[in-house]
Amino acid sequence: MLQDMILGDDDSFHAETEKRFARPNFHVVVGHYNGNLPQEKKKNLTKEQLNTNEYSPIEGWGEGGRAVHLSPEQHKLSEETFAVNQFNLYISDRISMNRSLPDIRKPACRNITYPANLPNTSVIIVYHNEAYSTLLRTVWSVINRSPSRYLAEIILVDDFSDRDFLKYPTFDNSLKELPIDVKILRAKERVGLIRARMMGAQEATGEVLTFLDSHCECTSGWLEPLLSRIKENRKVVPCPIIDIISDRTFQYQKGIELFRGGFNWNLQFRWYSMPSNMAKQHLVTPTAPIESPTMAGGLFSIERKYFEELGEYDSGMDIWGGENIEMSFRIWQCGGRVEILPCSHVGHIFRKSSPHDFPGKSSGNVLNSNLLRVAEVWMDEWKYLFYKIAPPHRMRSFADVSERVELRKKLNCKPFRWYLQDVFKDHFLPTPKDRFGRMFAENNSTVCLAWAMRRSGIRTASITACLQIFIDSAQYCIAFRPGDTGPKNQRLLGSSCTMGFDLWQLWLYTGDRRIRTDEHLCLSAITSVHKHSEHVIQLKECAGFDNEYWDYKPQLHDASGNLAYTVQVRAISIVSYCNQETVFYSRDYTLASESSHRCAHAGSCSANKCQTTKVDDDLPELSNEAKAAPGFTRCQEACGNPACGCFFCSPGCIFHRVYARPTSTTSYEVFRCPTWSTAIDAEVQINEGKTWRVELRDGLPLKIPQTNLTITGTGFSIPPIPLHGAAFIRSHPAHHDETPAFAFTQTAQDQCHCRSTGTQMRCTCGFFSMKAIVNNRQLPVNTHGFRFETQGNRVQSRMTSSSVVTLHLTADRFRAVQDNAICKATFLNITGCLPGAKLAVRCTASRTVNAVLRCPNDWLGYLRCSAEGTVKQLEFHSDFPNVTLNCSLQCGSTTTFIGSVLV
Repeated sequence: MLQDMILGDDDSFHAETEKRFARPNFHVVVGHYNGNLPQEKKKNLTKEQLNTNEYSPIEGWGEGGRAVHLSPEQHKLSEETFAVNQFNLYISDRISMNRSLPDIRKPACRNITYPANLPNTSVIIVYHNEAYSTLLRTVWSVINRSPSRYLAEIILVDDFSDRDFLKYPTFDNSLKELPIDVKILRAKERVGLIRARMMGAQEATGEVLTFLDSHCECTSGWLEPLLSRIKENRKVVPCPIIDIISDRTFQYQKGIELFRGGFNWNLQFRWYSMPSNMAKQHLVTPTAPIESPTMAGGLFSIERKYFEELGEYDSGMDIWGGENIEMSFRIWQCGGRVEILPCSHVGHIFRKSSPHDFPGKSSGNVLNSNLLRVAEVWMDEWKYLFYKIAPPHRMRSFADVSERVELRKKLNCKPFRWYLQDVFKDHFLPTPKDRFGRMFAENNSTVCLAWAMRRSGIRTASITACLQIFIDSAQYCIAFRPGDTGPKNQRLLGSSCTMGFDLWQLWLYTGDRRIRTDEHLCLSAITSVHKHSEHVIQLKECAGFDNEYWDYKPQLHDASGNLAYTVQVRAISIVSYCNQETVFYSRDYTLASESSHRCAHAGSCSANKCQTTKVDDDLPELSNEAKAAPGFTRCQEACGNPACGCFFCSPGCIFHRVYARPTSTTSYEVFRCPTWSTAIDAEVQINEGKTWRVELRDGLPLKIPQTNLTITGTGFSIPPIPLHGAAFIRSHPAHHDETPAFAFTQTAQDQCHCRSTGTQMRCTCGFFSMKAIVNNRQLPVNTHGFRFETQGNRVQSRMTSSSVVTLHLTADRFRAVQDNAICKATFLNITGCLPGAKLAVRCTASRTVNAVLRCPNDWLGYLRCSAEGTVKQLEFHSDFPNVTLNCSLQCGSTTTFIGSVLV
């Protein structure tokens, strides 16, 4: 173990990383679109500045996509209005709407001949308080660089702009100068990007819908590749290469083609490099479509009828945020494809921050709600990882996504597991073979391995103390030696662990033994150029080099590094137990009724008696059977004249009661589960020996039998589902609670329809059968991701999909004892051959003792060594012959080495 390994970034690392990450083409988000201008951003801007159109082009400015450089005086003026749109409005207003752009396509793209009968398209552009110059430059670029036969229409959707120059009739009159008619749709209130785009789609007549942001510039030949690809396959949703228009100088810069869309653990869109095999294929066929797991969402085309069949946008989403991820999942999982076309280029102004905010809402709440819908509908069991990482999303009120779930069923969409296995193969979401979470220091559980963004976009990692995570090529581990000297940027810094999940402290240890972040970066140990005995730990783009592979062992060591235990924990399922609260008891019954007529001032029929009668009044006019049974009593004014046998000509009373008559002796208890207690059903195996079945409760330590080990699970995450709030019914035999079950029977007043004949009430009543309800809705019930069942006399829900929990393992009263036993091991016979050879090893010792055997291919196990010798079978797999097996056997204070060759 190298105790003084350096973790940091030397000069060579900076130089290389700046090239990789600080490039102007490595942008993260496309098309940020919000709402009203926040007060703090416009406090220094006058109303006149916001509402004045300063468009006044200067000949030659920005032509050919060249940058515009300002004098100090001009720069000062430009800074005054930069916050209006978060780009250089001064320069934009002085660049022609028809400025020329370079043809940046590859020569091979320019030589492609497209079919003449391509479908036409409606170009939909949504804007809110967009700058006049950028909006019209977007429109003019579409007109100038799109064949007219393919351009069915341009639709502008105004999402309730309040700028004077964008209002009717000023803006409408300016569009009359355009060579084609442009439709303008205006929302009567702020509806947001998602609903505004749907407004445009509903008005569109073109065969294809093409969505653009309101600050774009289309280049030569941008449209034909999109339409041609849709003609080839109507279920392809093609996107152009997104070039960069500088927010400061308006220079047009070519985008990089070796990136495709993905997402991180927070479901935020990210650009990631292509996998190496895809990148190599792209070099061979540079004009071929590039499969993209997600799209940026600002710029794409889709066949109009396919857009409708697919369910358009999710109307339950608000404003913007997450709709591109949702649509990408939906397209891929429901039989479509998202592709980036290298021969289509559209420029986009990338802004470092948005000039707008969400109208009357918190941007975080809106985004949380939108992403919750994405996870609930499309991510299956992986949604629990999202809930674990982003607790605010889980805390949102449960959204009704039933309509979108039904759409998924209707479209016969594939599971999210398929999406990860077939579309986003290089994803970094945990799978059953992976480990996920924090990496704690060995002697301090309050500090974790963490990574941070440093200058120029460089990522670095930090840690304190040694982690038992070794690099594959040598016995080097991530370590920290107090008092390290040297440059500050080469020292290890401790990162305090946060109470919740912090993305900077989360790592994925994959099944192929790499340690990754959600930015497709791998932890790598690079030999220092200054000192070969030291290694620099870097976060670099995963490339499959040897220095990216690490060795993790689930072991407990003492402070000296001696092995104490090897612990294997297998989580079987997460179980939630109902904390029962009885609502009422009941039995099967029919409803009967009886009535009694009284003249005024006779019996209980006093003045205003019917107005004061309660449902449970004990009236002598009613029989004891009716009063003893559950039911309700009523009084209704009735005939009181001599024709009814009454002396007074005052209204009489009809007292009547509807009551229950039991039809069975079985009693039923109706209860709810206001809270659920969650536990993990797991198996724990110590030293590859006996296995214990345990139940872990959230935050409660559990001692493992026959050991001094305590295991604690934390962070159990169960999202709310409607069935958790359902009522449950339990039947009891006849002798159990028979009296209260009848006394607390619930009778509904609307189960009987009664009418008066003048002197009596005639009622038609139904019957109530708990038995029928119980028989038709028996547990167990399987619902999305859960199985509801009974265990003994309690109800529980068992999660049938994956989730993420944190396990803490501690050893009490641990004492390291030096063992002087001497062991010796030899290899015996080999059976089988490549792949799957079995090798027997015999271990003898001066006395019976446990030994640790380590062999290649990540094999580790325990041997029981004895004086007479103990034999254990090992199994090895290899794709190549002549494999040298160099194993070590540690027993007591001795370590011996044994070897063999697998031919």
